[in-house]
Amino acid sequence: MHAIDTQTGTERWRYTGLTGFEPPLMFADGTLLVDDGGAVYGLRATAGEVDWQFSRQDSEILGVRVGGGRVFVSVTDSEQATVTHALDSGTGAERWETAGDVRAYADTTLYGADQNGDIQAVDAETGDRRWRSPESAEGVIAVTDTTVYSVQPDNLPIRTRGTSDTPEDRATAHAIDTTTGTVTWERGDVSGYMRPTVVDDTLVLSTAGQLSPLLHDPEIIGLDTATGERTWGWPVPREASTRSPIVVDGRMYVVNGDALYAVKTDTDGSSRDAATLHGVNGHHGGWVYGGG
Repeated sequence: MHAIDTQTGTERWRYTGLTGFEPPLMFADGTLLVDDGGAVYGLRATAGEVDWQFSRQDSEILGVRVGGGRVFVSVTDSEQATVTHALDSGTGAERWETAGDVRAYADTTLYGADQNGDIQAVDAETGDRRWRSPESAEGVIAVTDTTVYSVQPDNLPIRTRGTSDTPEDRATAHAIDTTTGTVTWERGDVSGYMRPTVVDDTLVLSTAGQLSPLLHDPEIIGLDTATGERTWGWPVPREASTRSPIVVDGRMYVVNGDALYAVKTDTDGSSRDAATLHGVNGHHGGWVYGGG
């Protein structure tokens, strides 16, 4: 790992003790959080020195999220049990552990999957569960302070209330209230497996899934965050895979194969979901690192 001065391009320090790297690289309160697949390292950002290290025997690191001065590490053991550990970002000291994984942090709450694969909200201070939704967490989510948006991907079982045998090239998007865990709307005619993003009053998601180019014309679409109604769409080139979109000052940036597209949307805002603000899904000038 190298630290490069943004003004001069000169190397400030390097660290060579990693056995691998699992993105994203995260930052919290002066500490770089690095996941090498088997352990999470807390490196002092100014010097590249390891202040602490976290690992569990016979366990695999599933993901790392940060917020409120803490680092949240999800691991799975040899029996496929998933546990999230809350660590102090400065010292690595463990504060609590709870069953399930973590996908996002927003406003003192963690969101992820419980041991049954359903979406849950956990108090980031105590590890206590605040609510559990019957909606599946098998897909991808985007989180704001008020809403969890969940989209299940292609080629996974679709669990939509009141229906069955949903075609594999379709998925269901849900909006879930972050306070109560209740579903405020759902839309069953989307597909895709990439993380959506939220900008102003629009949920931006891709319908370009693993099977989508063979089954329908893939798009990136905008849905009204209050109702789930479609507001716009942009056709995705079929010849290459597409990365999750990000919106900055009203322009949507999309990587498709080896090309970068900038598309003007009907808003002047920027992505504000937790993944973007914390640097998980790319980031822009308004990201809050991990200290928010």
